[in-house]
Amino acid sequence: MKKIVCLTIFCVGLGMLGLVAQAEISRPTDYGLGADTYVANDIDSLSPNANFGTENRMRLRNNSNNRLRIAYVRFDLRDILVDPANAYVMFETTYMKSGGKIVDVYGLTDESLDYWVESGTGGITFNTAPGLLPAAAGQWVRDETRTVSVGTFQTSSEAAPVILTSNPADLDLAGFIATDTNGLITLLMIGGDDETEIATKEHDTYIWPRRWFCRTRMILWHAPMILFLLPIRRFLPVWTCWPGPTRNPTIPEKLLRAMCTLAQPNRTWRCPIMDWSFWRPA
Repeated sequence: MKKIVCLTIFCVGLGMLGLVAQAEISRPTDYGLGADTYVANDIDSLSPNANFGTENRMRLRNNSNNRLRIAYVRFDLRDILVDPANAYVMFETTYMKSGGKIVDVYGLTDESLDYWVESGTGGITFNTAPGLLPAAAGQWVRDETRTVSVGTFQTSSEAAPVILTSNPADLDLAGFIATDTNGLITLLMIGGDDETEIATKEHDTYIWPRRWFCRTRMILWHAPMILFLLPIRRFLPVWTCWPGPTRNPTIPEKLLRAMCTLAQPNRTWRCPIMDWSFWRPA
C-alpha cells in the first residue's frame, strides 16, 4: 500500500447548531505543484551539478565538510483558506545510519523562486537550488535574504522505517505559512552528521512528505451561507468542491453535505466524504 509525506493542520471549534467539529487537511507532495527531492555538494562523491528528482528518497546529511545532502520539499496550499494553527509535517524514513539527529528547517521567502523544477530539463541541483549561495565542496551557505529559519524536528532513535511527525512547538510552520502569499511553501532541510533518508512521492511503499491543516472554520463560514442560498438555488452558479483526504466525516459535515445537496441537487460531487477545503464559484 502506498503512503505519503504530508503537511497537516488540526483544529477544534464550534460548528453549526453548537456542535463541535474536529478536522484536518492533508497536503502530500504529489498534490498540485508539490515536489520533493534533495541536492548534494560532496567533496568526492555526489556532484553539485547532479539532479536527484527521480529518486524515491531524500537524503539529509551534513558531515564535517565532507558529505552534504540537503532536502527540498514544496507543498501546494493554494486552495486552502483555513487558519494554519498547529500545522505539522509527516515523513517516513527509509534509512538512518544513526537516529536522534536534529534537522534544521528553513523556509524560502522569495516567492519568485518557489517554481523550481524537481527533475528533467532545468531540474534542481545544488548549484541552482533557491536559497543557497555558492560554497566550497562539502559546505553550504544559506542565502539569509531569501530564507528564514522555521525551526527543527528530530529523527527517531529507532531503526527505519519510522514515521516522523514534527512538533508545532519546535517547527513553526503556521507562522511561516501566515507570511506566504502565493500558496506554495518551499522548505529546505539540513540533517546531522550521519545520513537520514526520507521517502519521496516516488516511493511505492513508504509515506511521502505531507502537511496537515485545520478545517473547522469551513463549517462556520459556509453553513449559514448555504441556508441563506437555498431559496434561490436555481439562480446560483455552479460551485466547485476541492477534494481532500478521505476520512469519516463529522456530524456537522454530514449536515452541511445534506444542505449542499439541496442547494445544488444536480451537481457532481468531487469531494471524498465531503472533506473539502473551501467553496468558490467555478
